[in-house]
Amino acid sequence: MNNPYKVLGISRSADQNIARNRYIELAKQYHPDTSRFNAKNSEAKMKEVNNAYSLIKLSISRGVLAFRPKGRFTKEEIRELIQRFNEGQSLYKIGRDMKRKQRSIKKHLILAGLLEEEIYVYDVQEGTLNIFYLLVKYTILFLTVTALLILNQWIIFWIILMSLFTYFIIDL
Repeated sequence: MNNPYKVLGISRSADQNIARNRYIELAKQYHPDTSRFNAKNSEAKMKEVNNAYSLIKLSISRGVLAFRPKGRFTKEEIRELIQRFNEGQSLYKIGRDMKRKQRSIKKHLILAGLLEEEIYVYDVQEGTLNIFYLLVKYTILFLTVTALLILNQWIIFWIILMSLFTYFIIDL
C-alpha cells in the first residue's frame, strides 16, 4: 500500500480542507475524461488518488493516522504517544491505533520518564525452590529418555519425547 499522504502530496499534519483541495486538484488533473494521459493510466492514478483521499478523510475524522511507516518512531509519533499516555489511554489502545507493539511503546515511555522500568527481584528462598523444581523436572526427563533408549522403543520414544519437550518448553 502506498503512503496516502505522499500520493496526495500533503503533510501528515494537514487538515480536512487542505486534503480536500489537493484531492480536487489531482482529480481534475487525472480524471479519465479530462486527462491528457491515456485512459488506462489516468484511471489507475485516479483510483489511487481516490483511495488515498478516502483513507486520509477517514483518519482525520477518527483523529487517528491511517498510515504509519514501519520501523523507528518519528518525533511526531513519540509526541503523540506521550500525549495520549498522559491523557490516560491504555497501552493496548495506543498500540492498536498507532499500529505499534506495546513493547516498543513501553520502551519510549520509559525513556521519557513516564513509566518505571520493570525490575525483577530474585527472591533467595523462592529461587531455591525453583532450582529444585527444575532439577527434578529435568532428571525425570533424562531418566525417561534413557529408559526408552535402552528399551529400544523408537516410536514410543519419539512420541513421548516430543510431548515431554512440548510440556517443558511451555512450562518454562
